[in-house]
Amino acid sequence: MKTRTNYMLTGATGLLGRNVLFEIIKQHFDDLTGIKIFLLGRSTKENDLSTRIFDIIENDGLDYLNIDKNGYNDLRNTLYSVIHCINFELEGNNDLLSPADENLLKNHHVDYFFHIASHTDFRSSEIVKKKLWSVNVDGTIRILQLAQKIKVNHFIYTGSAYACGETSGTVAPDYINFNQKFRNPYELSKLEAEVSVRKFSEQNPWMKTKFFRPSTICGRLIEQKIGAISKFDVFYAWMFFFLRCKERMFKENDLNKTSFMECRATYSLNSGLNIVPVDYAAKTMYRLTINNTSDNSFHLVNRSETKHDFYLPAMTKAINMEGLQQVNHQPINDLNELEAMYYKTVGAIFTPYITSAPIYFTRPDVDGELECPEVDGENFYKLLKYALDNRAK
Repeated sequence: MKTRTNYMLTGATGLLGRNVLFEIIKQHFDDLTGIKIFLLGRSTKENDLSTRIFDIIENDGLDYLNIDKNGYNDLRNTLYSVIHCINFELEGNNDLLSPADENLLKNHHVDYFFHIASHTDFRSSEIVKKKLWSVNVDGTIRILQLAQKIKVNHFIYTGSAYACGETSGTVAPDYINFNQKFRNPYELSKLEAEVSVRKFSEQNPWMKTKFFRPSTICGRLIEQKIGAISKFDVFYAWMFFFLRCKERMFKENDLNKTSFMECRATYSLNSGLNIVPVDYAAKTMYRLTINNTSDNSFHLVNRSETKHDFYLPAMTKAINMEGLQQVNHQPINDLNELEAMYYKTVGAIFTPYITSAPIYFTRPDVDGELECPEVDGENFYKLLKYALDNRAK
């Protein structure tokens, strides 16, 4: 008799988490009754967790699964029996789960537990630091306590490629060095959390553990809709900063009209960002999880960096902004109003990334020759088109 495979995820309402959820469903589409998916998360004032999840599936997942809404009715009923949502707080000192939910998970014997949820904030205020440690570090410890209670077979931790800090050159996926500079508290919190998982894994060898470190995640470039993304942060936020400034300065909401906005932006001509499509990251994460690999640490990255001197001008071109000037050192005197605002906000957050030396993240081999789409000219403009077409949603 074929046994059921049981999955559990945190972060299924987030960008990577929802795509991992879609990929699990896609891989088991011909026999969904053979799996059970437990999702841990929070309800909001507007909707409970289950409503949030099924809204995400209907509004984003059907494209990934290549199903139209007319054919969703039967699938919806099946998914209601497959997906079980459980309220869980990463923060706080309350009980991990209700006795009923804890017994449910123990009885189902969770095979694969993906811990994907985290708090992402690149600012450095004390309030932000407190939140990062509460969610990313202490929250991960709470997750480990839960995994121990219910005896999870495989635990999958999602870290960050940039937990390597301000190192450069070739970086392995298990590189750990606290004696270096980090660009922000977020990077350090992700490394602290990962080390907690590694220590737990050593102390509890019965639980097989894998570690994934994604780089800068962008929209989809394999599955539909091309460019699809649930939030416009990282490099998208850089573009939308200038778009908002354009709208305020010129009272202009027409993307087709060119505006001259002088701004000296500090970035390196010799390096770039490693940008990985979220669907490639999800597929790779799933494949390497279910495969019996000898390694347990992996980067989720592209084969090469996307150069700053390509994608930064490409974003200003996409919003018809002229006047961006590359400089090697951050200007201190004679800042105009736009530059002063830039270096107080997005410039303060992203300058440490766009002035760093090149980083070469080692990449895993993936069975089935799954190729990572390059975030090059054509693909990058597809990402920008989706972002600009959906910015008001």
